[in-house]
Amino acid sequence: MTETGQAGQLLAQAREAQKRSLQEVANELKLSVSFVKAIEAEQCSSLPDVAFVRGYVRNYARLLGLSKEETQQVVAHFESIMAPAKDIASGTPVVAPKTQGPRWWRLLWLIAIVAIIGQVLYMWQHSEAPAGSSEAALPKAETVPPQEKRASATESRQEREEDGHSTVVDDEELSLEISEDIAQPDDTDTADIAEVDIASEEAEPVIEETPAALVLAFADECWVSVTDNTGRTLFSGIKQGGEELILEGEAPYRFVFGNGAALESMRIDGEKVTLPERRAGQVWRYASR
Repeated sequence: MTETGQAGQLLAQAREAQKRSLQEVANELKLSVSFVKAIEAEQCSSLPDVAFVRGYVRNYARLLGLSKEETQQVVAHFESIMAPAKDIASGTPVVAPKTQGPRWWRLLWLIAIVAIIGQVLYMWQHSEAPAGSSEAALPKAETVPPQEKRASATESRQEREEDGHSTVVDDEELSLEISEDIAQPDDTDTADIAEVDIASEEAEPVIEETPAALVLAFADECWVSVTDNTGRTLFSGIKQGGEELILEGEAPYRFVFGNGAALESMRIDGEKVTLPERRAGQVWRYASR
């Protein structure tokens, strides 16, 4: 395969035999349609460096299912016809063909990462305010021992008495007495409050739960219909074994059981009803008193 056009023609014929369009081949090879056309037409001026073309041609041949020998011949043919073109275009920068698919999303990711890093640095710098600056700016209150307070108050009172103001009451002693009275509440008041709480708890009424008007228990699957004295249907349906049917109505009640033996027990107003013998599968009708 040395004649020009044979390798490209072989690829084009194999593609057409498989009923594949140029667009389909370009999508699978991640190339543009114009690049695939240039390979089939062997347009060396439209193709990049032979190092790139070698890989594209090999992948194209494999995609079409050419044999190993045919693939090697096609690649060797393109290497032979690309070498002169490479010599003529020496010194000219070679750009690889752009594969399909956008690249703008990488730029967006880069911008987002830079923005996040800048935000973190900004928050970190503004959160490094010295912890002790606010405390240092506040004036510290001076604590005076109680002995000095009393001595100062006594001296002040003595000075007032010497000046003729002997009837002045020491404000500090008075405030101490008042605070002691407040800090020590009367025990009788606490006792009265406790008695009131106990009395209120004892006065709460006790709510007694009243038993349900009607409780039916089933040992097997059974169709049930229950009506009360007013003619109102309280239940009509199927109950499974192990289930209970709890109803509220006005006695007396009328029952229809599709499987009388499936009824295990019956309670009306908390009292257990003695049930007669029943057969499995028997329709049993019953009216309470």
